[in-house]
Amino acid sequence: MNIRRLIAPAKVNLALLVGPLQPDGYHPIMSVMVPLELGDELEVELVVLPTGRGRGAEIGRRGERAVGVSVTCAGVADGENLVDRALGLLEEESGWRLEGSVAIHKRIPVAAGLGGGSSDAATALRAGAAALETAGGPVLELHRLAELGFKLGADVPFFLTCGSQMACGRGEQLESFPLPPLSLVLVLPKELLSTGAVYSEYDEMVEIESGAEFVARAEGARVAWHRVQTEWIEGNLGEEDLLLRVAALAANDLEQAAVRMVPAMGRRRKDLEDAGALATLMSGSGPTIFGIFPNHAAAAQAAAELIARGHRAVVTRTRALSANPTVALP
Repeated sequence: MNIRRLIAPAKVNLALLVGPLQPDGYHPIMSVMVPLELGDELEVELVVLPTGRGRGAEIGRRGERAVGVSVTCAGVADGENLVDRALGLLEEESGWRLEGSVAIHKRIPVAAGLGGGSSDAATALRAGAAALETAGGPVLELHRLAELGFKLGADVPFFLTCGSQMACGRGEQLESFPLPPLSLVLVLPKELLSTGAVYSEYDEMVEIESGAEFVARAEGARVAWHRVQTEWIEGNLGEEDLLLRVAALAANDLEQAAVRMVPAMGRRRKDLEDAGALATLMSGSGPTIFGIFPNHAAAAQAAAELIARGHRAVVTRTRALSANPTVALP
């Protein structure tokens, strides 16, 4: 078996609009999601065998771990990582066994709104699917991998693509949304926030919005983001103007709820603004706050100032991959 070293990128949400809770337990969203250069590293060593060979003849039931693969990640109990479940779903789907190991070296903070667990799971799905195909097993297309990934988390299908995406529906309807690289500073939290807890707090805080009202609001934001993108692609928007337009559109409906749960986020955002950020925003369900800067040098200087103030600050860029597949699940 050959060891493959794969990067599982973090993400930020440049926009996250959230609609009313639906009977299926999900909230409809409209989000602009971009991958980052910051990421976890996975060392993957897999061998694929038809069922009936290897260390066991049976594969796990749906959603269970792939028992023939050892998944290690510091601070995560054995069998509790999303990568375990992702490989178990691949076994269930393909009818083939996976054996080997996956070692996860975390660089993305957990429960921070940066999608680390979902990205690890998506990376494992891609690696497992590639191993299946190489071994002569069934070929799993991107659409089917996205369906499997959505069972693990709403962000997993995004990480199966290769660049910026606009997400709608429950997050499973993805549209390629190329953007130029952006220089960011992440202020990493000391606290952990559960996505479910933040959404629950949001539901208690906000005024009730009808489904139709949210659709209209989300459509307005979608059109505005597409207008900026089109002007940039056509060469009618310079770099400075693009950054200012992106900064003006940046929004996260969950931020007020998260700040209520972690008041220190407000100070972190103020310090980012004082350091020269063109826009500051919480990523996902938080509590990471990030700032958009004119260039890498400005971001590096701001990060140094923030570190001097006692913050955990990291400089990164968005990944500018434009040939992105579009995924829409039923």
